[in-house]
Amino acid sequence: MTDIWTARISYPGPDKVDISMKCEPRSLGTAFQPGWDLIMGFKNGKITEAQYYQAYWERMRVSYATNKPYWDALMERLEVTLVCFCRIDTFCHRVILGRDILGKHFNNATYKGERIPNGRW
Repeated sequence: MTDIWTARISYPGPDKVDISMKCEPRSLGTAFQPGWDLIMGFKNGKITEAQYYQAYWERMRVSYATNKPYWDALMERLEVTLVCFCRIDTFCHRVILGRDILGKHFNNATYKGERIPNGRW
């Protein structure tokens, strides 16, 4: 069973997986990136939350088919915290991935929520 958490990029835990567009090339997180077109389209008001959500889901379907070893490696962990630069409590792909994709469609995953800084990080 994999516990899935989400957090801002500053989260320092050993279970951190950066899924931002700035993650290291060829790292685990690259399979889960949304793409600059989605990020900028949403930020610039050219696409809605619903359009972003649908497009990100579709990208993750393709990613699952083409990057299965990355998905398997993620789901082999007991605990993972998906991180990116979005602020807490805002529309964000880390929550879509953690809560709506992994947490609801993978039998061995449970979405635990957002890790909130407590002054230590």
